[in-house]
This record gives sequence, structure tokens and C-alpha cells, in this order.
Amino acid sequence: MGTLDDRFRVSQGGAYEFDKDTNISIDQSLRAAVRYRPIDVTLDTSNTAEDAINLASLPVYTVNTVKNPSFEHATPATGWTADGSTLATGSNQRTGTNSLSITGDNSAAGEGAYYVLDNDVGSTGNKPTVVIASFYAKRASSSGDTIRAEITNSSGTSLANGNTITLTTSYQRTVAFYIIPLGTTFDDGRLYARTTTQHGTAVEIDDVQVEYRVGQSSATPFAWGDGGIDCHWVDPSNPTTTESFRETPLQIIRGFSLEVTGGDLLVALDHTAQASFTAVETGATTTSVLIKSGSTWTTDQPINLTRNISIVNRVSGETPRIQGWVWGLV
Repeated sequence: MGTLDDRFRVSQGGAYEFDKDTNISIDQSLRAAVRYRPIDVTLDTSNTAEDAINLASLPVYTVNTVKNPSFEHATPATGWTADGSTLATGSNQRTGTNSLSITGDNSAAGEGAYYVLDNDVGSTGNKPTVVIASFYAKRASSSGDTIRAEITNSSGTSLANGNTITLTTSYQRTVAFYIIPLGTTFDDGRLYARTTTQHGTAVEIDDVQVEYRVGQSSATPFAWGDGGIDCHWVDPSNPTTTESFRETPLQIIRGFSLEVTGGDLLVALDHTAQASFTAVETGATTTSVLIKSGSTWTTDQPINLTRNISIVNRVSGETPRIQGWVWGLV
């Protein structure tokens, strides 16, 4: 992954683009990494506690080295090569508006398409580097027939097979991982979408991801540049030909500013909000704070939340909304 090393530095498991100004101050060098994150949650179920934010559920940092991984910013077949199949634009997408449709020639098993991995990844130290390749697949109607992800060498010879998917009209994920032997380099490989039995069913794939991780063989949730507040393109000006990354999540919340509208809310910090405000009024519990509709709650000094901000509606039948932001350390 040498092409990424020139544009990223890794700190506490996270990636940040290099500043062009390399003459940073001592203060900038020693300052803790801080991130702001918006919150906008509406309670849909009466008297049921939900998390406005839960740090444990935030997706982990990763780099997705596949360009145009959701087939949105170029012709879907761009970057893919048919192998005993025909490629076309699919309309049963999982994310965005497009997918890639692969129709095998129905001549043999092992038909499909491949994506050339832009890599030159070494495996050094005490733990090997792992190539983790995945995509989601479905068919437009009915069910049956199979496909799987495969990691191959430059000749198409399989190095690692993913789990086989029996196709339905719902997307399923297939994941293949290849452990690069210590002291060696993985270069000019491919990610294949291949049938495991002979068939001519049109298979639609979407949300392709190839990650390089140390000591880990499980895929992280799909990341791409248009994937929300945590995800970015390496080169935002040219999403067609660039990789994606997901930021390191917050580890500690140090402050927030939150506004409640549409109904009263009970809020608890690092606890589950209590559904009964009567208990709070009588002093039976102190884990929830009442925030009236139209009010704003802002911290006036740094705090340390390591788990969650939990909310529950004050009045049965209301669906209050909490909006604002939190900030903290990564």
C-alpha cells in the first residue's frame, strides 16, 4: 500500500492527510487529537431508551483501497475486467444509485470479473499483514446460484477463497482474507467475483472493499468517500480515481452542545436513561436529567464520557429530537 503511505500518517490507529506545511509547532505536535461529531436523533418509539451516541458502536478506522467501490463516480465496469462474463450497470444497488451486474457465460464454474489491486504491500515485524477483500452480492429476482470473493495472484490463480453466497434478492457479504507471509511482498494481485457452479444468472455486486490490516482477518463495515460524516475520499476533488478512508472514532467525549425540540427528553451520560421521570423527581435515581423541549444543554467545562449519551422521551406518544454536536479525543 505504498501509494497511500505518501499521503497518510497513522496515529492511534487513525489516518489524517498530511498538511502541506511541514513546519508545525511544538504545541501542534503535542496536542491531543480532537474531533467534533454532529448528533441528530429523533426518538421513534415511546418510552424506549436509545443512544444519541454510543462510542462502542462507532465503526473503526480503515482505508478502502478500491477506487469507485460503490460504482457511483464512473461507469460501473470501470476498473473491472470480465472473465467469462458480460458486465453491465446494475440498478439493484445496496448503496448509492448503481451496482455492477455480472452475467456469466454459463460455460463453466469460475466465471465472473476481477479488479486489479493497486498494491505493493510487505509483511514485516512479528505480525503479518492481512489482505481483506469483500463485496456484497444479490440477484434481481428469485434465488439460487452462487458467487464468492477470491483473492488471486496476477495470473488469476486463487490464493484465498471467501465464503460462498447462495444468491437471493437481499444483499449478502462475501469476505476473503489472505495472510501475506512474513518477509514477503504481495503485489499485482486481484480481487475476483467468481461463480462456484456453472450458471448464467445476472449477479449484482456492490460496496467493494479491500483493506490491509495487521493481525486482523475480519472485514470492517463498508467505507467509501460518500459514506457519511466519518468517511472521506483521499482526493476529494477526484473521487473516480481515489481511495477512501474512515476516520478514527471518538474514544472519549469531552464536551457537547445539544438542543431538544418536539418534546421533553430524559438524558443520561454513560448510563441508560430512565423511562420514568417520577423516579427522578422523588430522588430514587440520579442517572437521568430532564431537558425540556426548546432547551439547550451545553457543557461549561471538559467532561469524560467513555460510553454513551442515552435518551428517552418524557411523555408517552411524543417523538422528541435532539440535535447538536459532541467533541472529544480520538
